Amino acid sequence: MEHAEIGRARANALLTNGVITAGFVALMLCAGLWPFTFAPSNNAVFDKKGGISFSRPAAIFDADTLNPAEKAVLAESTVTIAIRVSPSGESPWFISQIVTFTDGNRLCAIVGQWKSHLVLKTFPDRTRAGREPSAEVAVRNILNAGTTRDIVIVTGRAGTKIFVDNHHALDDQDFRLFPGRAGGPLRLSLGGSLSGKYTWNGTLFCFSLIAGDASERLTNSANAAPCAACEGERKQGAIMGFSFEEPGSLVRNCAGVRHSLVIRDRFPVIGGNVLVPFWDDFTNDASYYSDIAVNILGFIPFGFFLARFLSQMSVVGRRRAIAAVVAAGFALSLGIELSQVFLPGRSSQLSDLVCNTLGSFAGAFLSFRLPLFRSRQPARR
Repeated sequence: MEHAEIGRARANALLTNGVITAGFVALMLCAGLWPFTFAPSNNAVFDKKGGISFSRPAAIFDADTLNPAEKAVLAESTVTIAIRVSPSGESPWFISQIVTFTDGNRLCAIVGQWKSHLVLKTFPDRTRAGREPSAEVAVRNILNAGTTRDIVIVTGRAGTKIFVDNHHALDDQDFRLFPGRAGGPLRLSLGGSLSGKYTWNGTLFCFSLIAGDASERLTNSANAAPCAACEGERKQGAIMGFSFEEPGSLVRNCAGVRHSLVIRDRFPVIGGNVLVPFWDDFTNDASYYSDIAVNILGFIPFGFFLARFLSQMSVVGRRRAIAAVVAAGFALSLGIELSQVFLPGRSSQLSDLVCNTLGSFAGAFLSFRLPLFRSRQPARR
């Protein structure tokens, strides 16, 4: 009778821990692969007010890359970026990307929004010797939901100046958005990254990229506006200029025949970088560290209950159970990360794989160490 009760208790424990483990597997798959759409719609929509609105996932990008002469202007001279934006909300978890310059899949420079702050951030080439860390500057509390802002950014060897609604908002002599680099071809995207990740929520009415310091002619009149950067005498030095008054799949560059913006209906399944190493995606901000914490903590319950399930099986000892849990956590995380390569809006990161595996080990270790949950069976070695 006593043996029958022990058998029933063990069976119930196996069933309970097995069901909970399966639930956490399903939860991890949902968290890692949501929204399970491998070719989602590009939520870049022309606005009736003469702009283009972005909501996740969304991005539009330059059909061409900057030629060597244009790259030299960015890296060696002074340039002016002018935008008119109207945010539709805040971005508390990451820096959403209003303007992005990339070299392949590597971020080089962004103009973005974090909470209600305007953020400029540069990502020096980490493959070069003597590389510098990422750097950023911010203008606080100007991107409130529902407001429309005219922003002019002048950046070069003399530092960076930012004007908001024709008022001088920042002057940093040490920060450059485009530090000199040899790098590959640069490409512009607006509203988010080319993978659909870090989408900015709001409406962009215009964008201009101008060689030289154009702040005086863009801000020193009552009706000056970035949308006029390619009109009349202001067209001087313009590399790119876009307004979004006429809907279409292409937005022509008013400053020349190259650099038309492409607006795709959907994000194609093209595949991105596989298991990006942590030294390439490290950003040293709250978003990065919170992502690490979530990836570790999220797999601890999985490791804990899978170890409990295995410990109820008389043929599995403690060490084998922990090893099996770590292997299972690694395999589950690897499957998720490899699938994310083909999911717009997600990224495949080596740091996620490492943190998920550590979380699985931590959960298994705790299941054998916490007195309340120790198995009543003698520990097998």
